[in-house]
Amino acid sequence: MKHIFKDRDIWYLIDMRTMKLFTIGKEEAKQLEEADEPTLRHIERSLQQPTDPITRVETDKEKCERLILNLADVCNLGCKYCYAGEGSYGQEETAQKRMSFDTVKSVFQRTVKLYPKGVGTVQFFGGEPLLNKEVLRQGVLYMNEYCENHGIKPPLYTCVTNGTLIDDADIDFFNTYFASVTISLDGEKEMNDLRRVFKGSDHSVYDRVVDTIHRMEARGRQFYLALEATISDGHIERFLQEKHSASFDALHNLPCDVIHISPEIYPESVHSPVETGFSACRKCRMRYGGADKCVLPMPYPKK
Repeated sequence: MKHIFKDRDIWYLIDMRTMKLFTIGKEEAKQLEEADEPTLRHIERSLQQPTDPITRVETDKEKCERLILNLADVCNLGCKYCYAGEGSYGQEETAQKRMSFDTVKSVFQRTVKLYPKGVGTVQFFGGEPLLNKEVLRQGVLYMNEYCENHGIKPPLYTCVTNGTLIDDADIDFFNTYFASVTISLDGEKEMNDLRRVFKGSDHSVYDRVVDTIHRMEARGRQFYLALEATISDGHIERFLQEKHSASFDALHNLPCDVIHISPEIYPESVHSPVETGFSACRKCRMRYGGADKCVLPMPYPKK
């Protein structure tokens, strides 16, 4: 999949498959709107990668920048667009669904042996990681103790969650130990609950998550809170009809620090050879209403 954007009157193309950044001319960008497949392939061959990198990231090879722990290959939601197969990642029902505390310990020990300066950030992921919250808490306390005993800086902790299982004790734990929490929420109640649903229940996911966010504030939230919104055709169609986005308003009115907006990933877009070319960019731009609406997943700042 490829994306186009303009910055300081320069047009750029990002190829998400190869993670390469190209500069393209204004006329080439314009041609993408109406070009046929042969023309698109010709443009692709003509691209030149910048000789100087836009950003150079210096990394310390003795430090692990981020360790992701997939605590649970299971989820209490059955989101209709879930790339992880409702949290199972395609595993059989008999497969081990939750990471053990012993595995957390051994993974962290092994990581510190490979990276003697320690770990920058530990991210708890899933499925839904809070279906294994006891191991999450044990893991944080263990990793802090391990770092103290070995004279290294403890990691920052973060969690990606659907937000439906967070109780007050979890909020207090996050306040004490976590740098950030990311909660998935796709906008207003009607739009969110169309695709984000509980398994075996018709209760509102939106209502549960919003209640959680307000309880975080009531308990004096100390961590950075991000909302992750997956934008579908339904959001775009409603915006084009109403010239207004109630979903963005609903998210923006919640007490959080940042909103990340990402497009829904369509299975046919991943596997179709046609979609891997410039036609993907053209169709994406058409879907989002014009050249300036086709954007990379990016934060929508609150402040």
